[in-house]
Amino acid sequence: MIYVFILLSVGLAAVAQLTLKHGMNTVVERVGEFDLASGRSLRAVATAPYVYLGLALFGLSAVLWLVVLSQATLSFAYPFAALTYVLILLFDRFILH
Repeated sequence: MIYVFILLSVGLAAVAQLTLKHGMNTVVERVGEFDLASGRSLRAVATAPYVYLGLALFGLSAVLWLVVLSQATLSFAYPFAALTYVLILLFDRFILH
C-alpha cells in the first residue's frame, strides 16, 4: 500500500507543476510579461483558477507524502521523488508540447 501512496504523491506533484505552468501561461497571455511588482500581474495570478488548482494539488501531494513518511523511512521513500522529474518531462512533452 505504501507504494500506492508514494506514486500518488509523486504523480500529484508532477501534475501540480504542470497545472501551475498552465496557469501562469494563461496569466502571461492576459498581461503580457509577468512582473512581480505589477498590480496587474498579481491580480491576474489571484484570479487564475489553474494556479489555485495547482496549489491545491501540491497540498494534496504533501498530505500523501506525510502519510508515506509516517510509514516508511526517508531513505526508502525519497528516491521515488526523482520520478517527478521524469513525469514532468513526459507530461510537458506530450501534454503542454
